[in-house]
Amino acid sequence: MQSKNITVNDWQRCHAKNRVAISLAPFWRLTVTVNDEPENLMVLPPIDESIEDKIIILRASRFQMPMPTATIEQRKAFWQKLVDELPAFLAFLFQWEIPSKLVSARFGVTHFHHPDILQAIDNLAPESRLLRLIDEELFEIGSERGRGSPNSWSGSYALMTVVVATKRASFSQHRLWSVSRAT
Repeated sequence: MQSKNITVNDWQRCHAKNRVAISLAPFWRLTVTVNDEPENLMVLPPIDESIEDKIIILRASRFQMPMPTATIEQRKAFWQKLVDELPAFLAFLFQWEIPSKLVSARFGVTHFHHPDILQAIDNLAPESRLLRLIDEELFEIGSERGRGSPNSWSGSYALMTVVVATKRASFSQHRLWSVSRAT
């Protein structure tokens, strides 16, 4: 996984065209920005023990700009204000100490996963989607049809797929049995 190589490996092999490759130790941080619709979240890998400490998941929302930015002149003024504030911001960062509960020996700071985004990613996992479909179609849990059947399933996985697919015979539901995700 390339993102793991970028975030974990201290040394990176850099090879410019027609040049001898060299090894460098850059201080890299990889960012990925996506909207929170399910189809956009699918570019993120499933969050498990092997990756959870290597990724920070933040939630951003639209925010009213503190200054007008409708015209080119207003955008230039806003940009200049940001540039003017950089020395104070850098001074704050240099003086700030990371609280001990947020320190990570491996990455400097520990990971954070916004709970709403993490839940949305978990809901995209094929096994979560399949469980919801089985609950809705076989046991009517979470459906408009009822409160859920007390019956249990008895039969093979293959038979269950046929029963569920027959009850929900749309193309998108058939695709659910083999969903592809970023890894």
